[in-house]
Amino acid sequence: MEIKYFVPVFRSYFHFITESALGLHLLLKKNSLLTSRDCRLWYQGNYDEIVQMFSCHPIVKVPLEPRLENAKTLGKDIKTLKHKFVQRKKDFYPLKELAKFLSDKVPFKEEPKGITIIKRTRTRQYIETDELYIKLAALQLPVRTVLFEKLTFAQQVNIARNTNILIAPHGAGTLNQIFMPKGSKIIELFSKGDSNWHAKAVAEVFGHQLIEIESSATPDSFGREPSEKLRRRLQKEGWPDRETVLGQPDVRLRYFLEERGLSNRTILKIFNRLKMFELMRVVREAKRFSINPDIITAHVQKMLMQ
Repeated sequence: MEIKYFVPVFRSYFHFITESALGLHLLLKKNSLLTSRDCRLWYQGNYDEIVQMFSCHPIVKVPLEPRLENAKTLGKDIKTLKHKFVQRKKDFYPLKELAKFLSDKVPFKEEPKGITIIKRTRTRQYIETDELYIKLAALQLPVRTVLFEKLTFAQQVNIARNTNILIAPHGAGTLNQIFMPKGSKIIELFSKGDSNWHAKAVAEVFGHQLIEIESSATPDSFGREPSEKLRRRLQKEGWPDRETVLGQPDVRLRYFLEERGLSNRTILKIFNRLKMFELMRVVREAKRFSINPDIITAHVQKMLMQ
């Protein structure tokens, strides 16, 4: 008997892998349906290449508009996938098996192993990417600069497989570390005041070393415009550092809600209703930021000597 599942859209690569793909993998494995001919997937999103890896049948692509929350309008015999929400480090451990499953689906393409620098085009752009590339190339190691959002999933996997040191502004691209060799190094770059625990938690699970470098300079432009009230506060008090942002009541409330098992979607609904979380959002969505390339190069040299 054919079993049909509807996989809802997730626009972020990070959340798609850690929630949609992970939930799908756990569900199909539990029911012995991984790549089974009894399973057909209906999908709404931008990651067809990955979803197809879970089914022997061609996936049924549902148009993105209107965005569907469940499969009721598609048919009574279609079940909606329940996401696997990650709230703590322990939630990332099932990613190891998922990473192997996905990696086995991608033919290995061997290239010289070396350093990969991720570029971003929307928010959190690291300004000195080209200057950093020149300094690292002088170390006489293979260095590449990539724009993951323009590559296929298979291309991203093979780049990660051939990367020993990954340098990336905070963002979804850091999740590709799950395909890097065990013991690899990661340098995660943050704009001033920004922080996030996800990439470091994944690194610990996969046996990588990750260090964070926070910019000491105020970002030169906003990705998300602050309200007039917040703008006046920033003019009066200056751009906040991590300690200031993490000390905000809304951030502490978020951690409190996470510890009680609330999903990220539910937390965001609460915060939007309360009109909270603005400072962290503005800090996180800085358009561009600067970090002296010499600081990053020094960390790379130290990693190479370890």
